[in-house]
Amino acid sequence: MAVGKRVLLAAALGLPLGQDAFAFESESVHQTHCVACHARITGGDGSVLYRRQDGLVADLDQLQQRVDHCRRGAKLDWSEAQVRAMRDYLDMRHYGFRSSE
Repeated sequence: MAVGKRVLLAAALGLPLGQDAFAFESESVHQTHCVACHARITGGDGSVLYRRQDGLVADLDQLQQRVDHCRRGAKLDWSEAQVRAMRDYLDMRHYGFRSSE
């Protein structure tokens, strides 16, 4: 991701520019670690997991819990800040909880 896009993403997520570099790479990390696993789970388009209606994710807290669940399942060594950055990326990209506050 280009530096300008990183700054825009950081601004959109409300992140300070000095925060962990992971926050700027959430889209890339999502593509690397999440998309393939979700595709295996669903047998195809893994993005359907973000659109399902079974109520697993109804707010930011539940989204953070879900990201942390996936992090543990994938055995990823992410800090709390990294989990929050991924939560914020997913909220911005798929859920829009913050825009409805």
